[in-house]
Amino acid sequence: MLALLLLLPLLLLLLLLTVLLLALLLLLLLLLTHHLLQLLHHFLQLLSSLHQIDLAREYADRIIGLNNGTIVFDGPPAALTSDAVQAIFEIDDTSPTLRREVA
Repeated sequence: MLALLLLLPLLLLLLLLTVLLLALLLLLLLLLTHHLLQLLHHFLQLLSSLHQIDLAREYADRIIGLNNGTIVFDGPPAALTSDAVQAIFEIDDTSPTLRREVA
């Protein structure tokens, strides 16, 4: 009985150290996950086919415009002019809808 009473503080200390070690491992896992997500953010790319100029301008870093399989525009959204839109879609850029989207 006396041996159990002497071992009890050691067992409690071992339990406390185990809990602290698990907490440190969880913190390390969270930090690694955060850094991994940051790395993925820099290397992930998404290719999307949009026909809505306003959505492409709002969300894209780069727009590639095709007309009959030929690249007629390749650049940042800010460089997408009404002439480029007309070359992509072969439409009259004076239409009210297009004027709103290109502006």
